[in-house]
Amino acid sequence: MSPLARMTTAALIAALTAVSAYLVIPIGVVPVTMQSGVVLVSGALLGSRWGALSQAVYVSMGLIGVPVFAGGQSGPGMVLSPTFGYLVGFIAAAFVTGWCLERRPSITPLRLVLAMLAGLAALDTLGLLYLYVYLRFIAGLAASWGTVFKLGLIPFLPFDGIKIALAVVLVTAILRRKGER
Repeated sequence: MSPLARMTTAALIAALTAVSAYLVIPIGVVPVTMQSGVVLVSGALLGSRWGALSQAVYVSMGLIGVPVFAGGQSGPGMVLSPTFGYLVGFIAAAFVTGWCLERRPSITPLRLVLAMLAGLAALDTLGLLYLYVYLRFIAGLAASWGTVFKLGLIPFLPFDGIKIALAVVLVTAILRRKGER
């Protein structure tokens, strides 16, 4: 991919991440969105550095006040929200997904699934760590790790499986069309 094509794709994926933030299913303090699916696609298509950069652009846009976060939220105050760790996790997830796929030249559906699972693990790790910090020290609740997992992980697992399946189908189709698979 040429530098211009890579830059254009990164900008497009940052915009798609913003659009996917408006597809919200409110199930608690952390809503379900399609964002993590787009994040995984960014790492798979752009690689570790450019995938992470596309998500850093997205997060930066939201922090400076562009209403691109779930439900149209934005601003520096998002640092003190329960979902901030997941936003930072988007950057890590794109990086990890891309990094896993850069290790070998051929990309198979199984490798995509495994790389995306690793990316999702990075996203969830940062999201859950920050949710714990938020609940304990910002909200002042005596939340346990069990509570954090019930609020920030368990309800999302079925949705994550669907998002990975859709992302694998999309990336496979794009790579096949480009002749890179």
